[in-house]
Amino acid sequence: FLYLTLQTLSCSKNLTQQEHQPPELWRRRGEDAKMDCSHTKGAGYYQMYWFRQLPGESMRLVVLTTAGTDKHDFGDFSTEKFSASKPDAHSGSFSVLKVEPADEGVYFCAVGAHRHSDAENRMSPSVNQTRQGGDTFVIGYSFTQT
Repeated sequence: FLYLTLQTLSCSKNLTQQEHQPPELWRRRGEDAKMDCSHTKGAGYYQMYWFRQLPGESMRLVVLTTAGTDKHDFGDFSTEKFSASKPDAHSGSFSVLKVEPADEGVYFCAVGAHRHSDAENRMSPSVNQTRQGGDTFVIGYSFTQT
């Protein structure tokens, strides 16, 4: 089994979060692990970032999703390994497909208001800026093997 633990973090005092994911999920090797993220910041926060940090490595942006489109920006990550959906501005999901021990790590969701510069730098936002911004929402998930 791969063991999925949910940790919820908020980086904004004025943010009310709604998270409906169970605190623990169990997945067998080869199964998919779906993570949900939702917020109540408003429709202007329609972009969602999903990050991954593997043990001993830096955090990396896996995908940028935008509400109302199925064309999400996975950069150099494979859509055979990861999938994402963003049905509306307030919610989204991210899946690690066919989990393996190598998927062990911490996964984060962050949302923020769209800026024009985001379109030019979609796959290279600073993790520190994203996590410390006044209007960001971060949910962390961690995989551990038992």
